[in-house]
Amino acid sequence: MFLRRHPLLAFLSLLLLAGLACTTLLGEPPPPLPAPPTLMINTPPPATPAGGSLAPTVTPIATPATTGATVRALVDVNIRTGPGIQYGRDGFLLAGESAFITGRDPSSGWWQIQCPPRADGPNCWVTGGSRYTSASNTQDVPVALVPPTPTSPASSTPPAASTQTAGSGQDGDQPLPAATLPAGGNLLGSPLLVYVNDGLINLMRLLPAGELLTAGPITQVDPGGPVSALTIAPNGQQIAYLQDNGNQNALYLVSAGGGSPLPLVSAADLPQGRVIDQVQWLANSQSLAFSTRSDLGGSPAGLPNAADLWLVSPGNPAREIYPAGSGGGTFTLSGQDELLFSRPGDIARGRLDGSQFLPVLTFTPPNTGSEFAYLPQPQWLADSSARVAIPTQGPLGRNTGAALWRIPAGEPGQQVGSLNGNILNNPIIWSPDGARLAYVRQSPALARQSLELLLADGQGQEPQSYALGAALGFLAWNPAGTTFLYRGDGFYAVGAPDQPPLSTLLPAGSAVQSGQWLTPNNFLVIVGSTGNWQIIGGTPAGAAIPLVTLSDPLPVYAAWSP
Repeated sequence: MFLRRHPLLAFLSLLLLAGLACTTLLGEPPPPLPAPPTLMINTPPPATPAGGSLAPTVTPIATPATTGATVRALVDVNIRTGPGIQYGRDGFLLAGESAFITGRDPSSGWWQIQCPPRADGPNCWVTGGSRYTSASNTQDVPVALVPPTPTSPASSTPPAASTQTAGSGQDGDQPLPAATLPAGGNLLGSPLLVYVNDGLINLMRLLPAGELLTAGPITQVDPGGPVSALTIAPNGQQIAYLQDNGNQNALYLVSAGGGSPLPLVSAADLPQGRVIDQVQWLANSQSLAFSTRSDLGGSPAGLPNAADLWLVSPGNPAREIYPAGSGGGTFTLSGQDELLFSRPGDIARGRLDGSQFLPVLTFTPPNTGSEFAYLPQPQWLADSSARVAIPTQGPLGRNTGAALWRIPAGEPGQQVGSLNGNILNNPIIWSPDGARLAYVRQSPALARQSLELLLADGQGQEPQSYALGAALGFLAWNPAGTTFLYRGDGFYAVGAPDQPPLSTLLPAGSAVQSGQWLTPNNFLVIVGSTGNWQIIGGTPAGAAIPLVTLSDPLPVYAAWSP
C-alpha cells in the first residue's frame, strides 16, 4: 500500500535493488588493460587539399565516459561493430580525431568507443595497434561484452548510412587487404626492411597503403649472437650478416623468407689475427666479396684494414683473391662487378680473378689532421661509370676545394670539374644519372659551427646554396634524381632543386642517424637517440608513418626495393 501511494519512492527502491544485484553478479573489476605503446614520434598532419582543410581539429567526439580514457587516431582508421576485421565497418576516425573509450577486449587489444555521429552504432570498436591509435588514461577501462562473431566475412563497404569522406581507414595489426599485395600475392617482389632488435633479425615486407609503404608480414630469425652489419642481395632474396663475438666474427647467410642461417666464413678460417671487415654482394646474388682487418683494430702500412680481398659463396670455402697489402683500404663493386680499390694516394681497378690491377687516377694525399689516411669514396652511376671527389692537399685551410673525377668503365679517370669548400668529412653525392651533385661544406665565411648545403651540376658548376645551419648532412637523392633527403639540427627534410624544403621536426634530444630512398616517392629515415630509435617511412609530400621501434644502442638495418 505504501509503495503504491508513493511511486517515486518505489522507483528509487527498484534502482537500489538493481544496483546491488549488478554488484553481486559482476564481482571485482578485472585488472586494467595497459595502453598500447605509441610508436609515433612526429607525424605531420594530413595533407590539406586546395580550398580548405581536410578535417577540422577535433576534440573528443562524444560525452566523456566515466573512466576518462580516450583514444586518438594516428592515421585514418576504421570503426567496426566488433573487435576485429571480421566485423562490419561502421564509420571511421580521421588522423588526429579522438573518441572516449568505454571498454576493452583483452584478447584482441581493441578498444570499445562511444560511437561518433558518423557511425550508426550501437557498438563501435577501433584497433589498439600502436601504429594506428594512441590511448591514454586507460587504467580503469572495464572489459566490454564482445558482440557475436559474424557468420560471414565482413564487407569492405561501409553501411549505406555512413558517408566516408576521407578514403578507407586502416584496421591496425591485421593482414592488409589483398588488393595491397603484389600481383599474384608474391611477397618476394615487395620492398624488404631487415633490422635487428632484441637479439633477433626481423624480416619485414613493406606493402603499399595509399602513398605510403606500411609494415607488412614479419619473419624473425635467431642470428645466434650479436649482429653488427646486414646487407641484402641485389635480387632481394638473401641477406648476409656479420655476427660479432668480441674479437671474433663470422659471416652468415639467411633467406629473405626466413629459416635457419647458413654459416659462410668465420674469423677462425682466416689468417691468425684477422677478422672480417667490409662485405659486399656480387651482381649474381650468389657470392660475396669481403676484406679483413686486425682483430685488435690495427692495420698494416697505416691502412684501415689489411688491404686484401676474398670471395665466398654457399658450399665453397673463402678464397683470397688479393693477398694482404695488394688491394686497397676500401673496395667497391659496380652492378657489373667492376672493382675499384681506394688507397691513400690513388684509386686502382682490379678484376675478381686477381688480375689486371692498375691505378686509374693518382692524387696527393690530403692532410686529414689525424693519423688516419684519406680514402676516396667512388660512387657508381647508372651508366656503369664512377664519380669521385678528391679534396685539395690542405682541406682544413681557408682556400680549400675538391677535384671532381669521372672513371669510365675500363678506362682511366678523367677530371671533369672542381668546386670550392671543405668537403673532407662530407662526401659529395651525385644523382643516379650524374647530372647533379650535392655537398655540405664548411665555408670560411660562415660561423664556426655553421654548414652550408649546396647543389650544382654534375661538374660542380653553377653551385647554389640550398640550406644553412648546424649539423647539416646530405643523405640521398631519390632514384629519379629529382628530390633528395637531408638532415639538420633536430629535423629531416625533403628538398628539390629550385623548390623550398619540406622539413619534419623531431622531439628534443632526437637526431637523424641515416636515411635512404626505396622508390622515387618513398624513403626511410632512422631517428631517435641511443637505445630509442625509430624507422619511419615517408614521402616527399610530407606523409610519414613509424614502422618499427628499436631498443638497441645503435640501429642495424638494411632495406631493398625491386
